[in-house]
Amino acid sequence: ATEVIDLTTVSSVNLSKKSENIVINKIKKDRIQKLSLDLQNGQQQVSEIIFYSEEDEDDIDAEIRLNDARKWDDLLRKAMVY
Repeated sequence: ATEVIDLTTVSSVNLSKKSENIVINKIKKDRIQKLSLDLQNGQQQVSEIIFYSEEDEDDIDAEIRLNDARKWDDLLRKAMVY
C-alpha cells in the first residue's frame, strides 16, 4: 500500500535494524531480519518505511536494502536541517 508522508511533521529519523548472529563455516555473521526507517514527530511514530523483511519471500538481498535504507536516512536527515 502506498502512503503519503508529510515530511514537515517529521522531527526525527531512525534506521532500525533487527538481526541475529549466525555461524556459517565457523564464521560469525550478522543475518538481517528486518530493516526500516522509523519517522517520528516528537514521541509519536509517524510512519515506518520497511526496506527489508525476511518474511517477504520476493525481497532481494538484505545488504542491498541496507545500503538503500542508509541513503534515504541520510537524505531525510539532511532535509530536516533548517
